Amino acid sequence: MSDIILSHVEKAVGDHTVLKDFSHVFPEGEITVIRGASGCGKTTLLRLISGIYTPDSGEITGVPQKLSFVFQEDRLAEDFSALSNIRLVTGKSVAREEIERHLDELSLREVMKKPVRDFSGGMKRRVAISRAVLFDADLLLLDEPFKGLDQELKKTVMDYVLKYTRGKTVICVTHDPAEEDYLGGNLLIMKGKGRNAT
Repeated sequence: MSDIILSHVEKAVGDHTVLKDFSHVFPEGEITVIRGASGCGKTTLLRLISGIYTPDSGEITGVPQKLSFVFQEDRLAEDFSALSNIRLVTGKSVAREEIERHLDELSLREVMKKPVRDFSGGMKRRVAISRAVLFDADLLLLDEPFKGLDQELKKTVMDYVLKYTRGKTVICVTHDPAEEDYLGGNLLIMKGKGRNAT
């Protein structure tokens, strides 16, 4: 593993330039929280790092092969149980008992065998986060992962993420300064088209 380095990256989506001459270093094994106004390129940045998008120019280096992504949408298999949704990405590399323990930590033990289509939005969020954590990637990309969670539950889930991602590189987009403070780590504030990133 190494630092993730973006050098003079530019990206347009359709006719709209989202990132222009964007450079930043995401330190290996640390949390970086990204904040910024809607439309400034936060989600595009995560998609570039993940390889979903290719930069129009510039260079991205140091991205590990094994990464997890929690999107703004939960992207779960709605007819599958919480347990089965996690199994879809872990296969048999993680014992069933371990998955159950993680779901229990997130207060989902009682419903883990039910189809997630019957879950509330907050329950689906927790399944998506647990799935990403249990994939045991070297890099975890989180795009507004805690939205829809009440304050008490949000703290539990943030503690869970902090506990199981120690030593990994985590990049988390949020609009909430309280989440930024709780997660700690490095802060990247993105302004228009990434040109004034700090």
